[in-house]
Amino acid sequence: MTRIFFFCIAILIAINTNVYAQVYCRNETAKPVWLALVYNFVPPNIQMVSSGDTWISEGWYYIAPSETIQLSSHIGYDRNIGTKTNFFYYAEQEGGRMWFGARQYLIDNSAPKTPDQLSFRIEKAQGKHYYNEVAQLQLMPFKGATNTRESHYTIVLRQDDKNEGFIKHDKAWEEEFNNGRVPIIPFAEDQ
Repeated sequence: MTRIFFFCIAILIAINTNVYAQVYCRNETAKPVWLALVYNFVPPNIQMVSSGDTWISEGWYYIAPSETIQLSSHIGYDRNIGTKTNFFYYAEQEGGRMWFGARQYLIDNSAPKTPDQLSFRIEKAQGKHYYNEVAQLQLMPFKGATNTRESHYTIVLRQDDKNEGFIKHDKAWEEEFNNGRVPIIPFAEDQ
C-alpha cells in the first residue's frame, strides 16, 4: 500500500500540467486602447528572491473596442518560466483618456504602437536610475490590477472608470523610489 501511495505521488509530481491562472483585459469603450503592463517577476532558477526579484514592463498591447485579449499566460509560479505576481497597468487612448494609478514604472514612450506586436519590454522597470542614459524611458503612473493568484483575472476598461489619485510623497520617499527600492503601496481594497 505504501508503494502505491509513493508511486501515485511520484506520478503527480512528474506530470506537467499547463493549467495556469491568466490575466486578460477587456475594452468596454468605443475607441481602441493601448495598454502597458507591469508585473513582479522572479526567474525559475534564483536561489534567493532578493537577488532575482524585478519588475518588468511591456507594451503596447492594442485592445479594440469590445475586445478581450490575453495579457499574461500565467499568474504565480511556473517551474519553467518563473514567478509572475502583482500586475499593474497603464492605458491610454486617442483623445487623451488615460487609466492610471499611484505606482510608477518605466515605459518606452517612443516605442511604436503596432497592433498584434509588443514594442517594448523593460526589465527593472521599477527605477529610472537603472537607465539614466536612455531618454525615451519615462516613469508613468500604473494602476493595480491584481495581487492574487486567481485562476482568471480580467481588467475591464470603461470610459467612466475613476483613476487612482497621484500620491504626494516626501523627498525621502522619492529618493528611495528613484534608487530602486519601491515602497509597497497598498491597493485601495486593502485599506
